[in-house]
Amino acid sequence: MKENLEDITNGWGESTVATSYIWSRLHDILDAETPHKMCVEVSELYRELGHNFYIDTGLKIGPFVHPQESNDD
Repeated sequence: MKENLEDITNGWGESTVATSYIWSRLHDILDAETPHKMCVEVSELYRELGHNFYIDTGLKIGPFVHPQESNDD
């Protein structure tokens, strides 16, 4: 993530997430009853964060965070 490093959002764009929300979600994920359930819950959080980033910015998070990978096609 090199671009926009002078941006007040530290180069991460206009999308924000509540630290306490992520802490709470991770707390619940780590308390999952099985490793499979933990993986499912992590995957859901990952999907949700990608969706929220798109709603906030209109950009897909993968190419935003890893632009070099999206140019390899």
